[in-house]
Amino acid sequence: MTTFYLIRHGQTEWNRERRIQGHLDVKLSEEGREQALRAGQALQGEGIEYIYSSDLSRALETATIIAQELEMPVAGTLCDLREINFGDWEGMSIEQIAAEEPEAFAEWREDTVNRSVPGGESFGMMAKRVLKCIIDLGKKHPENKVAVVTHGGPIVYTLGWIMKLTLEEQLQIKIANCSISIVEYDPQAGEWEILKLNDTSHLD
Repeated sequence: MTTFYLIRHGQTEWNRERRIQGHLDVKLSEEGREQALRAGQALQGEGIEYIYSSDLSRALETATIIAQELEMPVAGTLCDLREINFGDWEGMSIEQIAAEEPEAFAEWREDTVNRSVPGGESFGMMAKRVLKCIIDLGKKHPENKVAVVTHGGPIVYTLGWIMKLTLEEQLQIKIANCSISIVEYDPQAGEWEILKLNDTSHLD
């Protein structure tokens, strides 16, 4: 049985400004670093054996701070754990996109699952790579506790998939910066169980 600790990266300035980050390499804010420190402290005593991270700075910096608190290295970075690629819209707010590219935005909103963002990818494309990555980690570490530091989109999809929600329903799940969600995975049976969802008690 693999126990996954799914952790969203700490806050960035763009999170505060509600700007889309996607694959852009935005660093943590001071508050984000403090959140990562608290997450690391909350995970002490959990017996985590491996830490993996998205290769983007906001996730890797979060993972590095957590790893320091747990006195262990980051085992590796995986590009498949990246946030959805928002292409031409990265750096913009949703309000700005709607105002400047109303037709493209309306078309995308009609089918966010299958329609790619201009120059980017669809939620369906992101979901496929993220799920494969998580399952591969489970098969690699079938009896271990594994922390995975990633982004809101990948965590939302993983939890929604376990709950058998449609991709449209999954988009209603809220995942806070440096929240911790815990899931168990049985690689042999292919069964999943959510033990904790979007826990932010360590940030209070």
